[in-house]
Amino acid sequence: MASESTTPAPGKPPVLRKPRSGRATGLIALAVALGTAGGAGWWVLRIDRPAQQRVDEVLATNDRSFTSLVADIHAQQKTLNELSAREDAARSQLAGLERELSRLAQETASRRAPEGAVLRLARIGHLVQAADLALRLEQDLRLARAALKAAQAQLEVMRPAEEALHAAIGVVLVALDGINEPPLDAANAEWAAVSLALERLPVKLAPTRTGTAGEPAGRQPVDSWRGVLQAMWQDLLGLVEIRELSTADEAFIDPARHALNLSAMRQEIALLRSALLRRDAVSVKVSTEVLSQSLTRDFAPEAPEVAALLKKLEALRDMNLNPALPSLAECLALLPTLGIELGGSPAASAAPAPSGGTSDFAPPPADPRDIM
Repeated sequence: MASESTTPAPGKPPVLRKPRSGRATGLIALAVALGTAGGAGWWVLRIDRPAQQRVDEVLATNDRSFTSLVADIHAQQKTLNELSAREDAARSQLAGLERELSRLAQETASRRAPEGAVLRLARIGHLVQAADLALRLEQDLRLARAALKAAQAQLEVMRPAEEALHAAIGVVLVALDGINEPPLDAANAEWAAVSLALERLPVKLAPTRTGTAGEPAGRQPVDSWRGVLQAMWQDLLGLVEIRELSTADEAFIDPARHALNLSAMRQEIALLRSALLRRDAVSVKVSTEVLSQSLTRDFAPEAPEVAALLKKLEALRDMNLNPALPSLAECLALLPTLGIELGGSPAASAAPAPSGGTSDFAPPPADPRDIM
């Protein structure tokens, strides 16, 4: 079909174009429909279906998890029921044991001595043995004195056996009061303060002299340029200070070495304090000797502070760290006469047995918190 020109000729009226046929319009609509269908199919295949598959997989996983959770809940419920049954049985058994224990306690109370007297004797035994351990193992006079006084206060002097123990404890207390206890705690604290104040001690200076050997007695008159040079040389020599150094004085020239000496003294003071706490007389003597040598070598011994420390070291060296202590053997030997075993509790034989048999129950030991 030839196309018709829509441009009118000059001087002629415009000619209307004929409308196209419905066939072309249908083809266009068909192409649009096919494109839309293709796009929808591509969207379903590429996007919607994979997403749906993922959703299905998540749902399946959740279903399996839910099924497993339900199974676990049932298993735990079954276990809980079993535990509840066991708890009921245990409660019933515990109630029976409590009833039996109450019966045994009543029976035991009827077979033994009054509980107040048992506890009092147990406290006395514990206190006497604690005082013995404090003297023999720790040499703690204050603890031993306090324990013995507490034991003596609980004895009844109207009974012969307790009166004898009361008198034996009194003899030991008198001996303890006559001992000159070394002031170890005060010495330990004092030397801890000295260790912190070593830098403030005056350092020993080397002997000095000024001038040079062969210096002329008087200044020569300046009469030439040589006299001027000689006068200048003598003035320069007057500004020079000459020190005679020795090996011990090098520590005061080198600050690092002086700091090392201070560190060594602090370590020796720490050893001295440890030896005082351990009452180690040999170690105390060695440490005091080392510190005395260090103070004399590195510091000015004529200074009041250094002289006071040297006197304190001499006092520590002569201090009696291990004075003779009294023995509690007599007091310990009297405990069985009161029915008190050396373990601290009254002997089982002290409790009267009921008629017709022997007692199977010994009195319970005293609570350590009730000793004092």
